[in-house]
Amino acid sequence: MSFDPARTLADFRDRIRQHGWIITGDADNLVFYTAGLTALGLPELLMRKMPTPVAHLTLNTLAGRSMVEGRLHPNLAETVEGIFGLEFRVRELPWGPQAPIRGGLLHSLYPHLPISLQEVHGVPLFGKD
Repeated sequence: MSFDPARTLADFRDRIRQHGWIITGDADNLVFYTAGLTALGLPELLMRKMPTPVAHLTLNTLAGRSMVEGRLHPNLAETVEGIFGLEFRVRELPWGPQAPIRGGLLHSLYPHLPISLQEVHGVPLFGKD
């Protein structure tokens, strides 16, 4: 079976319609991000340098919280605790040529919508009270 980008994009859209978002990325380089939150006016989430299971669970958990709350950490210093014994900090990333992910899937899904990206960074909770 040959690769069909149009069919793949249609499959992504179907999965996003069913679940609200998907997690995609590059497991070899440990870069994972959401696709689907843009259509809801929420930032897409990015996580780097974490093992695949940690990144997937974290991004799914935070995307789910943002769907319920309708927002994700407007105060970017706010943290989310309790996943894998890590504290997560979220920071806004610029979208454009310097962004860690560019074009591709997100631009194909949302060619006429502004894309916002937030990076999720995990910090060990060791030594916290």
